[in-house]
Amino acid sequence: MDENQFWNILEESKRGVNVSQDAQMASLRALLDRLDLDEIVAFDRIFDEMRAKSYTHDLWGAAYLINGGCSDDGFEYFRRALIAEGRQKFEAAMRDPETLAEWIEEETEFEEIYHVAREAYRAKAGTEDFPEHDLRFPRAPSGGSWDDGELEARFPLIAEKFGYS
Repeated sequence: MDENQFWNILEESKRGVNVSQDAQMASLRALLDRLDLDEIVAFDRIFDEMRAKSYTHDLWGAAYLINGGCSDDGFEYFRRALIAEGRQKFEAAMRDPETLAEWIEEETEFEEIYHVAREAYRAKAGTEDFPEHDLRFPRAPSGGSWDDGELEARFPLIAEKFGYS
């Protein structure tokens, strides 16, 4: 599995209008159930790579404004939601977090999606074990840090949409 296949699976899991998180998880699970064990592990690894890639101060600042505050866990769940939205929105947000103002309407988190590939693997393999990745997750977000007072100026579109201006 490569990144293109990964993103195609996520896009397919969102087919339909206004797909809920529960519906997307069910669809994603059905799509992962069709894969072999190695492909499921590869999907999970790429998901983790996207989590690591999106661990940036800029995205955290945007999430802070969107969610009205954002803890470590909240930022993790925000990034999971961003990945679940698909390649186009993910890559746009990575280039410029202000693009999030174009489509996010409310507080955004998606904690449960992280577990879908692992559950699919365990069901198919008939075991509780899951192969661990050797991916080293960054200890700190990349990019320049921020403080609460500068976020409105840094992300004016998000600040305006979410009532900070």
